[in-house]
Amino acid sequence: MNIEEIKTNMKNISDRSDELVLETYFVLKKGNEETLKRVDLEVEAQTKLKREFLQNLSNLIIHNEELELQKVSEATNEENMLLYYDLEELESLSMLNKLNENEEWETYSFDDDELSEITGIIYLVHNDDQTLIAYKKTYPINLVKKDSRGVKIWKPQNSERFVEVTEDIYSIYPDMDLFMLDGEMYILNLKVLERFFDFHDVIVSSANDAINKIDDIGILVDTSVLQDIISEMSQARKLTQVGMHSPVIGKVTGEDIMGFVNKHPALTGKFKFNEDQTKIELDTKVSARLFIKLLNDDYLLSELTELHYDTRAKSAVDNT
Repeated sequence: MNIEEIKTNMKNISDRSDELVLETYFVLKKGNEETLKRVDLEVEAQTKLKREFLQNLSNLIIHNEELELQKVSEATNEENMLLYYDLEELESLSMLNKLNENEEWETYSFDDDELSEITGIIYLVHNDDQTLIAYKKTYPINLVKKDSRGVKIWKPQNSERFVEVTEDIYSIYPDMDLFMLDGEMYILNLKVLERFFDFHDVIVSSANDAINKIDDIGILVDTSVLQDIISEMSQARKLTQVGMHSPVIGKVTGEDIMGFVNKHPALTGKFKFNEDQTKIELDTKVSARLFIKLLNDDYLLSELTELHYDTRAKSAVDNT
């Protein structure tokens, strides 16, 4: 789907708000296992949650005119960007697919479950043949625990007297870090994937695939320095982009690449070569990063100004 199709599908869901039921689930971590529990809400709270969820859907997606769609494997600037997830499945988010299987889930139990076990909230909406599943990461700040020391107080409506809070309080925010629409996953907050799920492992695996493709070109003396910088998430992501979308690999000969390196002002003198000048020797992380940018075709010549550009930073390269 393109961005307009996504917005249209979201609007179709939102426009039928009176008919929709917003199902809410807690993701609970018990030991090393995660499980889903349905949340049983009173009608008033359920109605308010649905209203705010659809409002966030409108603000974040439907009426966000600046929102752009990009593949997560190509992501360079995540500001106001919706990322389509086009990498291998994240095992740690398999619970989203499980909701699609229409299984019967247990209801959160105050006897068996703890609010402190909640790690995320999932919202599920069905609309005819469309399904929207949204995930929101939760944090310790969501939970206000009763305390044996001190007194936590709140002011009830129509009262001038504070009352002691005698039970734990949990705050639910009906927005999202990512969602699945008709089985496809889209990311609004990539940092959540990077920090709390196995996204890093997926990126490293994709980056290693890219290094194998680079090795097959035969233009490098060895790929050891590329292996060294995989530990940097930003570089691993750029290598992933090389492996999946490089306009150079498989389309430009090694001889042409060497010729480009020797004449481009941003690259001249930045690489070492083997004795017969047929292969590049990456000897530093700086040279490795430059090589990755080369394979992503980030160095261009403006036909208008005849200036050389690094297309990531759009900074002119001195021709002298």
